[in-house]
Amino acid sequence: MNYKGEYYVIDLPLLDNDIQEELKKTVRKHATGWYYIAGGSYFAFKKAKDKNIVKGFLAWEKIAS
Repeated sequence: MNYKGEYYVIDLPLLDNDIQEELKKTVRKHATGWYYIAGGSYFAFKKAKDKNIVKGFLAWEKIAS
């Protein structure tokens, strides 16, 4: 990633493949700015509020399991 401006990162431990795919779909659907996903566990966002998509998804996964 060669972006020079400020951005926000979430780096997760490796997740199960099904959860990674569902998380990617959720980010694609709800992100309001640009985002970058690498390997299903590294997320970078231009807007700080978009980090909450990942946090909310993981919280829901924990509650649902």
